[in-house]
Amino acid sequence: MMEDALRTLIDKYREYQFLPDPTPVLLTLAAVVTHRMGGAPVWLMVIGPPSSGKSEILHPLIDLPDVYPVGTLSEAGLLSGTSQSDRDDSATGGLLMEMTNHEGIIICKDFTSIIDGASEKRSQVLAAMREIHDGSWTRVLGTDGGRSFSWTGRVGFIGATTGVIDRHQNVMNKMGPRFLLYRMPVVDPERLAREALQGSSREARIRAELGRDVEIFLSQLDLTQELPARTESETDHFVAMSHLVVTARSAVVRDDYSKTIELILEPEAPPRLVKSLDSLWVALQIIGVGRRGALKIVTQVALDCIPTVRRKILDVLISNPSEACSIETFVEATGYKDAVVRRHLEELEAHRLFTHSSHGNNKYRYLLSDQAQTWIEILGRNFVFPECRTPVSEDQILRKVGSSASPAQLSTNVGTGEDPQFLRNVFPNEFIDKTKRKSAEPVTPPATCDKSEKPTQQQNASGPRPNRLPRFPRGGVGGE
Repeated sequence: MMEDALRTLIDKYREYQFLPDPTPVLLTLAAVVTHRMGGAPVWLMVIGPPSSGKSEILHPLIDLPDVYPVGTLSEAGLLSGTSQSDRDDSATGGLLMEMTNHEGIIICKDFTSIIDGASEKRSQVLAAMREIHDGSWTRVLGTDGGRSFSWTGRVGFIGATTGVIDRHQNVMNKMGPRFLLYRMPVVDPERLAREALQGSSREARIRAELGRDVEIFLSQLDLTQELPARTESETDHFVAMSHLVVTARSAVVRDDYSKTIELILEPEAPPRLVKSLDSLWVALQIIGVGRRGALKIVTQVALDCIPTVRRKILDVLISNPSEACSIETFVEATGYKDAVVRRHLEELEAHRLFTHSSHGNNKYRYLLSDQAQTWIEILGRNFVFPECRTPVSEDQILRKVGSSASPAQLSTNVGTGEDPQFLRNVFPNEFIDKTKRKSAEPVTPPATCDKSEKPTQQQNASGPRPNRLPRFPRGGVGGE
């Protein structure tokens, strides 16, 4: 059974590094599988602070036959335009031309140096990668009196970077985002340091063994197996999720001096995102993750594609779906200054995720728009941000993404039956039995809004707001 093989492989990773949450390992393995299956491209970016284990998670993949590791990326490095007179006999024409049948997976363990480099170079590389993602790229140069260099093929991508990527999300989103993002959970730094010291003496040996084990595991997968078709509820989940994410990450254009919004760009259409998420969902099941657990992971990846500050702002309103929230509430919940919060609120409202009402003295209070409420109602979950994904007790787990309903309800709504025992072992905190769920204490949400100052019908031009969402208890969803 692939579940047993996957459990064994994760145990091997844990010999190599401190890995309380195996999700990043599952995602990188699934990203390789999506490329080999030939479905929609999945370009995965693992985000975390320096020395958090991102590179070590990617390292066992670099010796795979269809993987091409790189330290950095440039237009010339991807597709060379050197003149014939200056070309060396050993020249390959660039990384894309080196790939067997023009297909392969690029692994970049430090994408930070690319996105945080010179703006002109960054724009050129991101523009080239956008074309490569879509399967073809033509580079036109003045070499030898003017020549064009073309490539057509299929490339996967797995990279790692720090949170600095959020500084450039607006630029990337204007160009049409191609990456799926996963943000590493917060771990105990002291435990991380102790585990690093304990494993340092055998690191080289375990790293070599792990590389071989990963290659064997992937070679044993049946990539042609038939999976049950998506249910109607699962389809609704994917559609609502992709609509919410593409809208929440959409860009605006601001004046360079006044910073006022000059242009509200239309949100990207959801097909590219939803197809990539679906490919990832299928691949996770292929490697041995249960259907409902795979949906939970894919949902987390989708939500991680929303820039961090916007995610935190959304969390406040999703935790208080029928209440109006003040600027002060968002400042307290996000930890960002008033001006930063106001800018993001303005952008989210420009894309019609929020509405606001005035309460005098230029004090605004914000609510989810009807459309946003509809999407979130379909998802039927509370959101928890990656910064808050610390180890949780069983009575807290119902607030995690994908766990606001009971296991039985999720099996009916978005799953296909009972959870495999494998997920209970790999994700020991993700599931609780009914007896423990009944006695679970509510969890305090990150911030609550003042119910006494909800906008009246006169204050809100849209009229009284229907209570579309189930009224969650203050601490999230609990009980039957």
